[in-house]
Amino acid sequence: MNKKVQSVVIYIVLALSLLDSIAFGYVVSIKEYDNLSIDLSGVYKPESFFGENISSFNKYDKADRILYARHAIDGVMSLQYGSEKENPLLKAKAGVRNKATWGTVEGPIKTTTSTFKINEVVTGQHSHSLPRNIFWMREAFIDIDLGAAFSLPFANKHRMTLGAFPYQLGRGIALGDAYAVGPDSLGFWTESSVDQFAYGLLLTDELIKDKLTHEFYVALLQNKSASLSDTNAKIFGQEYERLKNPKRQFGSANFLVSGTLKWQAIKDVVHGYNLLVQPYWLFNRDSEQAIEFSADAKGMLGTIGLASEFEAQKFEFGFDCAINMGRQQVKGWDRNKIVQELREGIPTVVNSHVYAGEPTSLSSSKLIYVLDSNTQKAVDQAVRSSSQNGKEIVGVIDGLTGGSSVFNAVDRFRDPYVNIFNGWMAVADAGYWFAEDTVRFAGMAAIASGDEFPNFKPVDGSYSGFIGLQETYSGDRVKSAFFLGSGKPKRPYSQPTFEQVPDKFLNVAVSGFSNLMLVGSSVLWQPISTKKTKLHTNMVAFWQYAEMGKARRYLGFEGNLFFSCNLLKNLELFSVASFFVPGSYYTDRKDTAFLTPVQIEIADELDVTGYEADPIPGLNDNVAFTFNVGLKFSF
Repeated sequence: MNKKVQSVVIYIVLALSLLDSIAFGYVVSIKEYDNLSIDLSGVYKPESFFGENISSFNKYDKADRILYARHAIDGVMSLQYGSEKENPLLKAKAGVRNKATWGTVEGPIKTTTSTFKINEVVTGQHSHSLPRNIFWMREAFIDIDLGAAFSLPFANKHRMTLGAFPYQLGRGIALGDAYAVGPDSLGFWTESSVDQFAYGLLLTDELIKDKLTHEFYVALLQNKSASLSDTNAKIFGQEYERLKNPKRQFGSANFLVSGTLKWQAIKDVVHGYNLLVQPYWLFNRDSEQAIEFSADAKGMLGTIGLASEFEAQKFEFGFDCAINMGRQQVKGWDRNKIVQELREGIPTVVNSHVYAGEPTSLSSSKLIYVLDSNTQKAVDQAVRSSSQNGKEIVGVIDGLTGGSSVFNAVDRFRDPYVNIFNGWMAVADAGYWFAEDTVRFAGMAAIASGDEFPNFKPVDGSYSGFIGLQETYSGDRVKSAFFLGSGKPKRPYSQPTFEQVPDKFLNVAVSGFSNLMLVGSSVLWQPISTKKTKLHTNMVAFWQYAEMGKARRYLGFEGNLFFSCNLLKNLELFSVASFFVPGSYYTDRKDTAFLTPVQIEIADELDVTGYEADPIPGLNDNVAFTFNVGLKFSF
């Protein structure tokens, strides 16, 4: 049989096997072609979710409730070539995903945000949903044995993984794998929320056989030099010294480099002892961070950490700790831009931060924009420095100012400044198995440093809050179904006292594994049975590490219950129920606004009345509930 006929036969067998697996629900495996094995598998997961008081903890806010049903479908094809199962010559994997919320036309996939320009006004920032249930690529990578590929006689394993694949450091707090996270609500197990993994390269080198392994990881998180449209985009016209040179140019990227040692210090399978120690480091450089405007800052973040897992028969213990270092360089910026406002019902193009008349006078108005006028040229050529805020630019020119002089707004210019990162975190948990290893009691304690929002005032300073990358940590031996993970209720920072703080910073909040202290306990029961039943109940109390808004630090108490049971061999029933009792922090901050101006604007998009005095509910301290139930069919 020639090679072409062999290839055709293989493809036909693969197609028939895939149809067979979907129809009868088992993993396809072909292992009879030149040491080649191909596995086709997947998961279909329909579920429903109800949540009440899940955002503002305000029972009087009737909009703070959701109820929906949805599904997720994952399909995976894995390929392995080579006779050694533990160290094959080549491994490859491709995974696709489909998600849909039942009863909604909009799909979960949205376009990136874009704007349009009319008469020098850049406006209309928006995105669109795709109204079709489509599959997208969630992961795709190859894993190569470097020794075999380059005919090098290595004594130990040396492999290279290339593509989109999950990767994290320690417990995924300093660096997780949540590159593209779906818009999931509270109460879902975290892994399902990651809709796409980052593209990267991983080099794995076994230094001492079965003892010491080194991993070097590089990921490209965002590339703004991939096309001439990217490099020629005029995005820096507002930066100091860049008015006449606004193009992005080459070299803008957000990339990540990390390394870790995995030391298997103890591995005694016979007596049940195991110790894994994992020191790690990472460096992230983002050329285009957004503080007030797109690309108005750049950041360099470094993290050094240590994680470990220990098992001694029925006892188990683990921890992860890390410290941040690095800096964020916020660029000098001219906040003035051309915008449109209504004047007596007439759309008028004006300068956002330049006034005809004293900027603090009630009779002054924003300066009308006229292309190529002498007045506008004077505005554009003004000295860019915060020392010029509120100062006169020029007297009356060409009659466009209504007889008034032209002044900078009191906050037109923002001088450059630097934020130094010095956050840290630590988490540890332990468990002990009883009743013939069917019941485990566990405890957990964690702390993550916190700080006020560092960009309220444009001066050099430090930020002591811990910064994790792509983090959706929800616990290990003790789990949080509500407060941690993909949901992350917001905890507003203190309201700014700096008079010139931009509106964008009003009501900003912290979420995730930062500015937190918590202790918790859990009981896991998994009886030995063919149904593989599992009950996992958890209780966790939360505090803030640093005080916010002059409120007490106690955030509240969460209780939850995870349940799963195999109804059939490949069919699992699962459920997650949780409640959260807000603490004194939310009591002290009752009625505090928790929506930013941008979020309010988005919520108002469909209101055609023009009425803007409707009340916006604030925070409260009412109990929140969530309930999630579904099926998971593996095929």
